[in-house]
Amino acid sequence: MQFERDVVEDLKDLNGAVCRLLWNLADVGEEPPVLGPHVVVPKTRAGAGRISEQEARFAFVEAVSSSPYYYAVETPTKQRYKGHALDETGRSAMIDMSLYLPNPKNLTCAANVELKHGTPDADAIAGDLGKLIGEGSRADDGVPCGNWFLVMQGAGRATVASVADEFAEAAAMLPSVSFGPGHVRSVVCLCALERRTALKWARIGEIAWTGNAAAFAGEASRLFSLTPTGSGATELSDAFERAGWTAVRA
Repeated sequence: MQFERDVVEDLKDLNGAVCRLLWNLADVGEEPPVLGPHVVVPKTRAGAGRISEQEARFAFVEAVSSSPYYYAVETPTKQRYKGHALDETGRSAMIDMSLYLPNPKNLTCAANVELKHGTPDADAIAGDLGKLIGEGSRADDGVPCGNWFLVMQGAGRATVASVADEFAEAAAMLPSVSFGPGHVRSVVCLCALERRTALKWARIGEIAWTGNAAAFAGEASRLFSLTPTGSGATELSDAFERAGWTAVRA
């Protein structure tokens, strides 16, 4: 499916906007800024602020609402899945959010978005990647772009290392025989928000499925080759830059 807009670049811009919205969320009990997001952070019984993929979902809604895109949430998939693979004997699944562009007759799905929070394991990530690839690689009218967005409430190298290991393992779990030859470009966003220390940063990368599982696993391994040369924030930032990630400006 061809679109007049560069959907991947639009996704990167939207992801940046979502990160900035999440960074500016007010806690319940605080006075929010006049022009700040209308989503607020609930507190646990212990009094700590809690951010999950649900806050990210509403931040996406707010960002998309001022863009050319339309959206649907909990979108049923066209394909059937069993585990993290396409399977005609499986079941339809759900996509967290789908983005649509108008054409002269209707709305056409341009991208699917999967949201996660914390440090998901490889199996959960593989399920997301399987849907993003599966919905775009099989049919001529498949969805050509995907977006995997992670809210991390830890911003240090240990959290990044855990996510990197799990993502690379997840990519290696996807079987070529299950998916089609169609190309699917996906934006990957890591949005770090450590409310205790007010440390906030985000990085955006890109990965593509071209019909070969080994090539996809290799690309994921390259993207998540995030071993810093030292223990400081600068070394971690340099590791992201070497792997091809782009920093999101606050």
